[in-house]
Amino acid sequence: MRLLLVLGLLLATTACGSLGNDSGKVRVAAGFYPLAWTAERIGGHRVDVTNLTQPGAEPHDLELTIKETVAIAEADLVVYEKGFQPAVDDSVAQNAQGATLDAATVADLEPFADQPDELDPHFWQDPLRLADVGDAIAAELSKADPKHAAAYDAHARALRRQLVALDHEYATGLADCARHTIVATHDAFGYLRKYGLHVEPITGLSPTPSRRPPTSGGSRT
Repeated sequence: MRLLLVLGLLLATTACGSLGNDSGKVRVAAGFYPLAWTAERIGGHRVDVTNLTQPGAEPHDLELTIKETVAIAEADLVVYEKGFQPAVDDSVAQNAQGATLDAATVADLEPFADQPDELDPHFWQDPLRLADVGDAIAAELSKADPKHAAAYDAHARALRRQLVALDHEYATGLADCARHTIVATHDAFGYLRKYGLHVEPITGLSPTPSRRPPTSGGSRT
């Protein structure tokens, strides 16, 4: 039934295809805010970005609406992180008609400090990793809209310069802190370890207490 509703909405809107919308902009669907922000910085006024995670919503627990599912189906490019939002993964596999970019494939994910067999998906805490994703988005936008490839490349280079500067500011500004321990709700700031910080998560890997991994007996899921 859900698929039929999606198909019905698609028939009622513009036809799919690269730059097929009335505005002439490249349509991008982004899984969550850091990806949407980066796509907007790279694409500028030439892209129309839909953030699939509404402000205030928990990205891990996202459930897509029909409107958001249609946004994925109509997008010229879907930027997401496989394994971070299962609902988005499923919809991309079932509905995406345009190009897709899995940020995890270019961000060089690291394992959690206390869970070496699990990769930490929160790569955007590291400015240099986010810059790598920006470069990849620029490459995909250039494929979708070759006429403006030079602009996308210039925006990616400008963003990288800013993020490299931010990385330097982090390193120098945090070097002489009196304390280096951060208490967080869950383990989402592991990439800040590169600046000498130590994160103590309250709920471990889980973002909410209701999803807290077992503290004894059994393993984390």
